[in-house]
Amino acid sequence: HWVDLIYSYYKSKPVSLTAVGQKKRLVRDGINAYDAVQVRVDFDNGMSINFHNNWITPPDFEGPVNQGHEIVGADGKVESDQQYRGFRWWNKGGGSRTSNNHFTRDVLRADGTKAYVGYGVDSLTVGLVAICRVKFSGETRDTVASLYPTAEEARITCAIVDAAAKVRDLNFQYMAEGKGATVTARFGPDGITICDPNRAGEGAAAVFQKIYDRAI
Repeated sequence: HWVDLIYSYYKSKPVSLTAVGQKKRLVRDGINAYDAVQVRVDFDNGMSINFHNNWITPPDFEGPVNQGHEIVGADGKVESDQQYRGFRWWNKGGGSRTSNNHFTRDVLRADGTKAYVGYGVDSLTVGLVAICRVKFSGETRDTVASLYPTAEEARITCAIVDAAAKVRDLNFQYMAEGKGATVTARFGPDGITICDPNRAGEGAAAVFQKIYDRAI
């Protein structure tokens, strides 16, 4: 969703990316998955964004997640701490803890029942509202499109994530073989191309692999 956030703010399309990943911790438990993934995306407005993702925080870490962002521009910078949302507590034997009370929480009604509220619920609610308006009120997909993120709006985000996964896996393989992380992806009017210099001996078709043949 960070990729989605960046695109929704800047409306700038990607032109290239590279990605790598590490498998150390989870494989010890027999789970063949990445502990961490790093992706750098370059956009057509000149912006370059590095996305650093990992699952690994110790059990006694004070929050369920540790998120944040830093953007440096020509005339300033902005930072956010997504892990500390303003509510922190301590208890004996439990250490320091933080909680995101805005995502989901139970609110007591007058009759003693509880309402489940928060922005984590809102995204589900608007989807159900759109479904109900189409099913019971005869509305079209276009008339409810303003209520939720549409498939069309998700194209750029999906293109970035899909290409990053393919590049990451190839670079992981080549890193294990001692060849370095040299694979990239290119986005353009001709679609999405994976660029793999390790296959230069197989010809241009092997080096430049088209994974999507329409303009993004």
